[in-house]
Amino acid sequence: MDIMAILTAFLVVAGVGLVLGILLALFTHFFGIEDDPKVKAVRGALPGANCGACGYKGCDDYAKAVAEGRAAPNLCIPGGADTVSALSEILGVEAEAAAPKVAFVHCNGVCGATNPKAVYDGIQDCAAQSMIYGGCGSCIYGCVGCGDCVGVCPADAICLKDGIAHIDPRACIGCGACAKTCPKHVITMLPKDAVVANFCSNNFQRVPEVLTKENFPKLRTLVLNANQRSLVYDLSNTSRTDLGGFVEEEKFPVDLIKWDLDTLVLSVNYLQGELPTFEDDPEVPYYTQEEIDAVDTLPQFLVDNRIKKVMPSTKRFAINFNRLYGKLPDWLLYHPALDWVPYSLVFQQEGRAQNGRQAMFENEPANLNYYYEVYPFKQKPTGEYE
Repeated sequence: MDIMAILTAFLVVAGVGLVLGILLALFTHFFGIEDDPKVKAVRGALPGANCGACGYKGCDDYAKAVAEGRAAPNLCIPGGADTVSALSEILGVEAEAAAPKVAFVHCNGVCGATNPKAVYDGIQDCAAQSMIYGGCGSCIYGCVGCGDCVGVCPADAICLKDGIAHIDPRACIGCGACAKTCPKHVITMLPKDAVVANFCSNNFQRVPEVLTKENFPKLRTLVLNANQRSLVYDLSNTSRTDLGGFVEEEKFPVDLIKWDLDTLVLSVNYLQGELPTFEDDPEVPYYTQEEIDAVDTLPQFLVDNRIKKVMPSTKRFAINFNRLYGKLPDWLLYHPALDWVPYSLVFQQEGRAQNGRQAMFENEPANLNYYYEVYPFKQKPTGEYE
């Protein structure tokens, strides 16, 4: 092949490219539109999750809308207060950060709790499977388990385990993409500034890991009851299978007690074992003489008998219809703040624990006279347990 021909072709192509590059540069210089520096600044302050929680297609669209005044600067939930503060400074406005949220799956339909009613041979998509008789599982309301939520999560906070979705609350950024995608609506977004939370009747087998003081610092009332269920297979009521309940909890969920909520309801959950005494727990103090002297409603008895200061803010505590046994600890028997209805909300247990022990408290008092001798200023109820 002629070398000169190759060289000529190369030079022609290079020359054409050079001329086009010069023309493009001139066109950009004279006719180009400069990027809005405010849009750049706003985009730089966003976390870049592109999750859509703000209602826009991504961070670029949201940044443009904020810079143009078409969107509020506090719609970025994953960015939190730091992002809102940065955007407020850029825009010269004041804005309050939206409450952070965490995703939660209201389903315990694991493979051992549900049965397949059909064999599905089609697109592995929750929405598609749900259109066929509500899904292949025996429960038409629960998690389908195809993982649509896994695919849309920008933080990789969701995985499928034993047939249902599980969310890592530590990785969840609260964008809500999973909740919007779920065709069964079993995923909800819980505001972390919630004061009241109701998680009853979910067939949980253990306390959900999302329920921590760190995730819900303002929570004062937690209703986590009736997770125990039974299936009756015939009208004679002779064939029954128990489902749900906190059967995976090896001991009483101590962290819930240490949370010191105003109201804690844990009734009907298959809770087993003994109530904690906290005698060897250095994190739980004893009542002090300074506290007794400062408050008229605290009797000297609490100090003289070294009563542990457990749930001092709690007014209502319900653990009835579980499978608890052993002794009632002194911190509960002499608790100064409970609305004292222990016979119905505390003492009443049923059935047997997995180890065969009868559910009952060995030292259940015959009446409440002992309590009102310690707290004579409280009004003694009338009725069966006087």
